[in-house]
Amino acid sequence: MSLGGGGGGGGGQLEQLTEEIETLQRHEQALENEIDQFRAEQREIDGGGYAAERDKEGAIDTLETKRDALDDRIEDVREEIGEIESERDELEQQAQQLQQQQMQQLQGQMGGMGGDSDDE
Repeated sequence: MSLGGGGGGGGGQLEQLTEEIETLQRHEQALENEIDQFRAEQREIDGGGYAAERDKEGAIDTLETKRDALDDRIEDVREEIGEIESERDELEQQAQQLQQQQMQQLQGQMGGMGGDSDDE
């Protein structure tokens, strides 16, 4: 991750962190939508639409296999969402720390405006 511009006090870095957080949130939402699609497919399987296509035993095997595959994929996507949430939390913490540093720098600059009469 780049640290933004040179002397701007980290404004570029904060903007980049914000953009990364938003990207992670969009990705997380897309994964949640994917899970919803898997669940809809599972409901369709429960409805038995496949049974007419094959003999009873074959249809049951097909449905169970498909359902297991969907369960596995849902678990994988949930793990990915967990990783995204962890990464987002970390980025949010970095952004908060950066904001605190900027506030401290600003307060230091404001306090330093008083009277430095030691300059020669």
